[in-house]
Amino acid sequence: MREIYGKDRMEDPQRYIEEFSLRDFWDKPVRTLSVKAHVYFLDEPNASLDPKSSVVLKEEILRKKSEGASVVIITHIISYFENITELIYFLEGRIKFVGEIESLKCITGENDLERAIARMEDVEDL
Repeated sequence: MREIYGKDRMEDPQRYIEEFSLRDFWDKPVRTLSVKAHVYFLDEPNASLDPKSSVVLKEEILRKKSEGASVVIITHIISYFENITELIYFLEGRIKFVGEIESLKCITGENDLERAIARMEDVEDL
């Protein structure tokens, strides 16, 4: 990652390699390790994807979720994730809503997720 983003933008991992006793694992390919993530953080994962790749990504997110993983998606393209069931919505650095998408739609009186989010400022008790 340091080679991709530049060494000046990324912290040197050597300290963590030593602190967490990772020296024996450092040169091994990730696929050979028995690490299974339970939480995935995806920042604008569908940006610049073609339609086919976008569908593949959504299916993979739903598969991970069905396996019990938590998938945290940071995005501005809300409609893409309409069939995700739960939402934590931040506005100006504060949590504005936590709960099921259907609940938000019901509270705001909207059938569409984007419209429900847009109407959140009009609703007093979220």
